[in-house]
Amino acid sequence: MGLQFFGRIKTVGKDDFRFQFHQGELGRYVGAAFATDVIGEEVEDVTAYLAAYRHYWTDTLRTTVLYGAAEADVSGADRSQWGVNLFQDLTKQLAVGVEVGNFKMKTLDADSNYAQLSLRYVL
Repeated sequence: MGLQFFGRIKTVGKDDFRFQFHQGELGRYVGAAFATDVIGEEVEDVTAYLAAYRHYWTDTLRTTVLYGAAEADVSGADRSQWGVNLFQDLTKQLAVGVEVGNFKMKTLDADSNYAQLSLRYVL
C-alpha cells in the first residue's frame, strides 16, 4: 500500500512550483533502480519527495531550481539530488539547455557533481 501526490502551483506570470511526494510500499515505482519491491521476505517501504521552482526570465528563457530525495527502509537506500538549469527556446520545436547539480548516494558513500547539456526537439 502506498500514497503518492503531486502537483503544480502557478505563482507569478508563467512561473510555477512543482512538487511530488511518495510514501509506502512503492519500491521500483519511485525511481528506476532505486529500490526493489521485496528484499528477502520484507516489502520495501519508501519515502521520496521532489520540489522544483521554474522561473521564466523571458518568454523563451527559463530556469528551474530543484531538490529531491528518497529513502528506503529495508535496503537502506538513501539518495538525494539538487540541480539548477537554464533553457533557451530557439524555436517552438527546438530548445537548448544546461544543468549543473549534485547527486548523492549515502549508502554507497558516493557524491557526484555534474554538468550536462540538453537539446530538445518536439515533432
